[in-house]
Amino acid sequence: MQIVALYTRLRPGQELEYEKAHRVVPAEIADDLRARGVSEWRIFRRGVHLFHVVHVEDYRAFAAGPATNATAEGWGAVMEQFLEIQNDMDDPDRNLLGQVWALTENGQ
Repeated sequence: MQIVALYTRLRPGQELEYEKAHRVVPAEIADDLRARGVSEWRIFRRGVHLFHVVHVEDYRAFAAGPATNATAEGWGAVMEQFLEIQNDMDDPDRNLLGQVWALTENGQ
């Protein structure tokens, strides 16, 4: 399992619309992500700055591969309208995170 950090930035004034679009993400989007090896994707927002933390089996394959259904393919176009800076998947190695330390439920 690989953990990836992605950064995107919203166009100013699009914060609430972006969040509204994510209130009900189509099931086909989740199906596509799972089919491509993603087990978890979390998005955090601070102002217009979005921080994505993704757990994926093989990030290089995920970044290179196309969506598996038309709904997922169209989702990217919907998200583009909100974003000033898109996900940078051109260099997958740059987005991989190496864990230094963790506090877990079971201790350190």
